[in-house]
Amino acid sequence: MRYSNTHKKQTEQNITNAALDEFRSNGYHGVGIDGIAKSAGVTSGAFYTHFGSKSDAFLRAIEVGLKQVSNELDRRRTEDTGEWLSEFLDWYLTPPDAADAMSKATLQAFPIQGGCALTSLAPEVCRSGTQAKHVFEKELMTTIALIKDGLDEGGNKEAWSILSSLIGAITLARSVKNNDTAVEILSSVLSTTLDLLKETEPA
Repeated sequence: MRYSNTHKKQTEQNITNAALDEFRSNGYHGVGIDGIAKSAGVTSGAFYTHFGSKSDAFLRAIEVGLKQVSNELDRRRTEDTGEWLSEFLDWYLTPPDAADAMSKATLQAFPIQGGCALTSLAPEVCRSGTQAKHVFEKELMTTIALIKDGLDEGGNKEAWSILSSLIGAITLARSVKNNDTAVEILSSVLSTTLDLLKETEPA
């Protein structure tokens, strides 16, 4: 049976999304090709039609996962509210309201729920080879350029400080049991990063 190009592209996207979810949740060594294929709703044979190995799927997952962050930054910049970067920081470091009715997919998009590949995939990339680190760094630099673009004054130093604070805050907040402690971590870092933004404003 011959499939259309549209079907093939959709299947590849489904496998990529499944691989990203599995790597974020279970780590590179916590899932195999069969697990990724099952999550994507395809056979292991179909997986190999689109990716030569699990490592190939990991590289694609890194690229797609980090682009989700840069795309969100770029979307807010394009809307140009004048406060787009501070609004992004607020969104990134604010847990979803438990009182709001949200689908599982929507909840999982929040960084604190594990939706940020910068925090969830970085430990896996650290233990990977140069190819994975190259892909990660390439997409990371795109994110840094976008943050830098949102600063009135300031450069890479301030952009790296902001991004590192975001990643550290999410990592710590997701690692503690007490919700009040997690909220304190997130709110403290949000306040500090917003202060840093103000420091880059023209006098």
